[in-house]
Parts: sequence; C-alpha cells; structure tokens
Amino acid sequence: MSARPPGGVPLAQAPHGTGNRRNRIILGIAAVLILFVGFELGLRRVSPDAVQVSSAFAAQGHYVDLREITDARTVADLYARINNLPPADVFAVNRCWPRSPETLTYSFRFTRWGLPIETATLVAQGCSMWAVFRGAFPEAHDDLTGQTQVILSEAQVLP
Repeated sequence: MSARPPGGVPLAQAPHGTGNRRNRIILGIAAVLILFVGFELGLRRVSPDAVQVSSAFAAQGHYVDLREITDARTVADLYARINNLPPADVFAVNRCWPRSPETLTYSFRFTRWGLPIETATLVAQGCSMWAVFRGAFPEAHDDLTGQTQVILSEAQVLP
C-alpha cells in the first residue's frame, strides 16, 4: 500500500539530482564571490616593498626614464602620498588624456615580492588627476594641494 495524500492524487516528485546541482552551483558562485572579495580586501592591506617609476611619451610608450626604488621609507612615503590624495570621479581621468604625442606620462608600479599591487599614472602636463588601479576597481585621485610635485621630486623623475 502506498501512502496517498487526501484526495487520492500521488505527490509529484522532482527529477533525481536537480536540487543537488542547483545547490552546487549556488555554493560555487558563493565561493568565487568570497575569493574575489577576499582578494580585493587583502590586496588593499598589503604594503609594497618596491616601486618601479617610469616616464614615457604618451603616443609611443617609449620609456624616457625607468627606475626601481627599494628604499622602504621612500616606497612607503610615495604610496601614502598618492593614496592620500583626495578621491575624484573616476571619469575625470578621461579629461586628462594627453593632448599631444610628446606629452610625458608618469607611472608608479608598486609591488610586493615582485607582484604588482597598484599602478598609479599621471599625465605630466596640464592635469593633476592620478589614475590608480588596484585590483579590479579603478580609482581617481585629484591633487588639489600640489603634492604631485613632491611625489615626482621624491621619485626623482623630474627633468
């Protein structure tokens, strides 16, 4: 004798394994999100141990100057100065793209154990906007106080 609900109609059964597959997909998506968020938060807490500073012509990308700074005090100071600039609208960086092929751009590539942590780029002429890339989310910082000249001087990339 099979058990029947009141009314005599048998209960419908879901296809075997449907719930398990759905649960695995949900767990997989949750694991990827947790890893991504953990990576982003972890990346923001890592302090750099070196910075590669370069200047290049905007159009060709040929390096004019390329140097690596490993002095812990200088690296920490440059990192703090760039990241303590006031935040700006990310789209404001688009207004600062080079106006001519001869325009210099400065790039600061902060690393930890040789792995990139953050890259900050500045168009040298006519703009105080820094484009900062750390992980997956771009940021923009605007220099309203003249810190850019201190940063470039400390990195020894000014002509």
